[in-house]
Amino acid sequence: MKSIGLIITAIAAAFAIVSCAGEGELCRRYRTETSINQSGVPEGLRGLIPLALKWGAGDPALRDALERSMTSDEWRELRESIHGKTAEIEEWLDAARKSGRWTAEACAFRFLLEFYDDMKDLQLMKALKKQ
Repeated sequence: MKSIGLIITAIAAAFAIVSCAGEGELCRRYRTETSINQSGVPEGLRGLIPLALKWGAGDPALRDALERSMTSDEWRELRESIHGKTAEIEEWLDAARKSGRWTAEACAFRFLLEFYDDMKDLQLMKALKKQ
């Protein structure tokens, strides 16, 4: 059953290209990268490549599934790894946005940052519900 889901996702990914921030800035909506070229990532962010590969999904349905499957240990690892690096990621993404040159690496990190922001919001909502 998982194989069928992966095949469907792969087929959809082959056809799905959407704008990620405006004209000329294209990112695949579905996560299809299985590797990231380190030289395409700023040196200070290279330690986040495994997280970008694991959590950097652009498809909302896939992102929702990842959010539901994330363990508290995985959230802690993501939070601690990205903490203090968001400004550097944003700076890199702003440069891609301004140049109109979105690489697979920049897209993966864009989606990672979106996932991180979503998870922060979810954690805040959970904390507020407990009060």
